[in-house]
Amino acid sequence: AMRTVTEAKRSIEQKGIEVEVVSVGSSTSTWVTAKHPAVTEVQPGMYLFNDGGLVDNDVATLADCALTVLTTVMSKTSGDHAVVDAGSKAFQWDQGIFPRTRSPGVKMVKFSEEHGWLQLNGKGKGVRVGDRLEFIPQHCCTCINQHDELVGIRSGRVEKVWPVVARGKMK
Repeated sequence: AMRTVTEAKRSIEQKGIEVEVVSVGSSTSTWVTAKHPAVTEVQPGMYLFNDGGLVDNDVATLADCALTVLTTVMSKTSGDHAVVDAGSKAFQWDQGIFPRTRSPGVKMVKFSEEHGWLQLNGKGKGVRVGDRLEFIPQHCCTCINQHDELVGIRSGRVEKVWPVVARGKMK
């Protein structure tokens, strides 16, 4: 990709047009592209939150992921299954991969629009109705676009609520 950017810059400059800014994006490749001599600006959008996709690409770890969707366990149909109050609408399903959690033994295995079905193993079998579980979305960009606001929590306390002002602004 950087070869194409470099060639485009060179071609434009050969036509007598000065290229003052070469701006690149992509949180996945930021660590490489930011060091490229042709680059003057980097716009990695997802690095602020990180997500399951960046974990899959070895750019972040689950511990690095700041964006989560907080759910509540609504029912526990057996020792190894439960349902939470967040489904495909809460997470966005554009990459076809279920969100994951840092809670041991808890795995989301199915969605409806409003609910997520959990498979519980080991420590996960201790999950009870009313428990709050955080899930890390696979793709933070589309997940954020599903919500009107983000709630900043530190040490279990709400510190800030940010409106998602660009939500639904596609034309």
